[in-house]
Formats: sequence, C-alpha cells, structure tokens
Amino acid sequence: MSENAKQNNYEKTLLRAEKEFTAFDQDEIIAASNLRADDDYVYVTFFYAPYRVDRKTGRVEAIEADGSCRHATFNEGMSILDAICEPPPFRCLSGDLVDIGYFNNVNFNMNKSHIRYCQFFLDHQQRFQEVCAELGAKPYGRCDVGFLFDLFDFLPVAIQLWEGEEGIPPAMRFLWDRNTKDFLRFETMFYALGHVLRTLTIAVGGDEVEEVLNYWV
Repeated sequence: MSENAKQNNYEKTLLRAEKEFTAFDQDEIIAASNLRADDDYVYVTFFYAPYRVDRKTGRVEAIEADGSCRHATFNEGMSILDAICEPPPFRCLSGDLVDIGYFNNVNFNMNKSHIRYCQFFLDHQQRFQEVCAELGAKPYGRCDVGFLFDLFDFLPVAIQLWEGEEGIPPAMRFLWDRNTKDFLRFETMFYALGHVLRTLTIAVGGDEVEEVLNYWV
C-alpha cells in the first residue's frame, strides 16, 4: 500500500469516527469524564495540551498556543474520541499499573520504532527528564529513567527506560492502569503512545529528531 493510500485510510477512519461522535449522548460524555463544554464544543486535555470537539460535526481540533486551531492528527483524534465516547457506567481507575502486555496476555516486545525512541531518549537523558518535569510528569518506578504522565486528566500512563548493559540492549516499558480498557481499546493505546512518543521526541529536540519520527509506523 502506498504512503498516500495509507494516509487516506487514516484520514477516512478519523472522519468516520468524528461523524459517529454526533450520535452519542453528549451530556453523558461530558459528565462521565468531567469535561468542560459550551454550546459549540466539548473541551479535552490530551497529554497536557488543549483540544476541542465540535458538538455538531465531531471534528477534533488541537488548540494552538496562539489561539488558532488545526484538525487533529489520526493518533490525536482517535485517542480522544475513543476515550470520551461510550464510557461504561461507573468506570474508575484501579490504582495499579501493569505492563501493556497484560491487556492481550502476551509479552510485549519493542519494535524498531520503539527501539529508536528508547535510544533517543537515553541519548538525551537530561533533556528528556527536563521535558517530562516541565510537563508536570512525576518520576516513577525502579528503572534508569521513568515518569508517570497524565495522558488525560482521568487516565495515566507511565514510561520506563533502562540503559543497556553488556549483552543486554536498552529497554522501554509502558505501564497502564489495570482498568484502562474501560477507557481505551487496546489498539487505541498504541495510537495514544504514538502521539506521546512523537510529542516527547519533538520537545527533547536534537539532530536525530526527524530520523526517529520516521520510524513510527
């Protein structure tokens, strides 16, 4: 499949999800996730950044620092819509964080994109830690570098990094609340991680940024 066709499929999927948003009970959505809203938009904070969802069309937009808005990317839009639509009654966090492999009962192995991100963050470890602290993330876990983030105001995610040793490659681990599937589908967890890793990479900076981002698939 060509890159253009692949991108078009992503765009079509997001547009379909946005249209489906308009069929949901928006008062229920707002109450379930304690969201701010007015007559035109539902407002959501996603990985420390403001977004809005058009109540008439479902279009998800990122609100930029200068007050302008842009259409959300696939990873942004799908993560937001999945998190707020169809909330099960009485959903709540367990308070226990588990490895992402817990949710499909397999050991999670890093692919080439995760390895690139992991090595990039370790190579720029001081700046990575500064960026995470500036966002408001908290150090987390027994590892070389680890932080607990607010993916949404109502849903955390943690990233842990280990430097490699002789014969042992560097490693990166993603931890989610045990009840995360009450908030996100399993595949959407990877859309959200794609956004998180991309955002952190851009914020950390460095000559290798574009090379690292090109490995996210």
